[in-house]
Amino acid sequence: MNIFPLKAVRAAKPYVKSFSASLYDNEAKELSLRLNIDNPNSILHIINPQQFRQKELGAEESYLLSLGKIHELLGNGVLKQEDTPAFYIYRQVKKNDVYTGVIGLADIEEYQANKIKRHELTRVEKEEKMFRYMNHVRINGNPVLLTYQAMPGLGTFIKEKVEAAPEYHFEAEDGTEHMLWVVKGIDDIIQMEAYFKKVDAFYIADGHHRCAATNLLYPELKTFMACLIPSDQLRIHGFHRYLKDLNGIRTKDFLRNLERYFEVVEIKEGFPNRSEGSIGLFIKEKWYEIRIPASMKQDPNPKHNLDVYILDHFIFGKILGIKDSRTSTNIRYVNGEIGLKTLILPVKKEEMKAAFVLSAITVEDMIHVSDYEETMPPKSTWIEPKMRSGLVMYNF
Repeated sequence: MNIFPLKAVRAAKPYVKSFSASLYDNEAKELSLRLNIDNPNSILHIINPQQFRQKELGAEESYLLSLGKIHELLGNGVLKQEDTPAFYIYRQVKKNDVYTGVIGLADIEEYQANKIKRHELTRVEKEEKMFRYMNHVRINGNPVLLTYQAMPGLGTFIKEKVEAAPEYHFEAEDGTEHMLWVVKGIDDIIQMEAYFKKVDAFYIADGHHRCAATNLLYPELKTFMACLIPSDQLRIHGFHRYLKDLNGIRTKDFLRNLERYFEVVEIKEGFPNRSEGSIGLFIKEKWYEIRIPASMKQDPNPKHNLDVYILDHFIFGKILGIKDSRTSTNIRYVNGEIGLKTLILPVKKEEMKAAFVLSAITVEDMIHVSDYEETMPPKSTWIEPKMRSGLVMYNF
């Protein structure tokens, strides 16, 4: 696989923490905005100037403000343009988890040839919105997260490089540590490229829409920025689901319908088993385990054997008549990191009718589905690490 160094735009060392931001979900975005509302040097002014203005901005006006902010920050020394191409080793430490990857440029033609493999569908309107922004502003500060099956040698090479003091090292507002090393020696660059040439395929862990949007700039643009992390370092959480209602079906009839396909067991004490082959259900102040029969997991298509697909296809589709979970307003998704006591509160308050608990899929599941050229149901994975925007920016 191809990977290339880049002449990055980066924050000067004293400004990196205040310039960069965590923007991986709505909660992180809201926190970043609160912390940076009076910060003129934040990347938020580049990504979305509208947040700092009361009057509504048109698209063209917003793009001009983004460009103006980039030039301002380059002019006053907050940002700097690298003189020579480099790779960047990025490390994130979150609680007890350590993630180490390489930031560089990936090949759009390999994406087109499905050597950079997908596991999610994308929404056209979101692709086009990202494309318009990239086409006008010509900078991206949020690398696509790609994974690969680790090969001998590269890990040792990276370990040697991170023995030096990092260029950046700071603790973010959520307690996560971020570190960055610059690798710009010509021999090191050649060695890095050679290691990745041995990789058979990359898999998109996070950033499907960014890949699709960048592809719309081809052939003018032939590369996109990516952070490459070996698959044995990824951590995957599931997404849980709420249902606002049961589509007019009474609870006892819904449970009876579930029993046509599954073994449904009421949990008298504690919580349901959170393992593959079992879906937790909280409804009417009670916990149930929905146990999936082995016969449902014998399909040659690996997607069809996933718990999340079985929930989507059989329970939401066949039993509740939800034709498309991607567009249904009846389903709400919640990050699988949430504790179960917190998860069930909206059901207890009757804001939601039911909550479904899913175990996380494995990295191997994700790779098998991608290799089969299939896509998973929406919100099947919450993958870490979540990248911090603005540590390294690609100006194209």
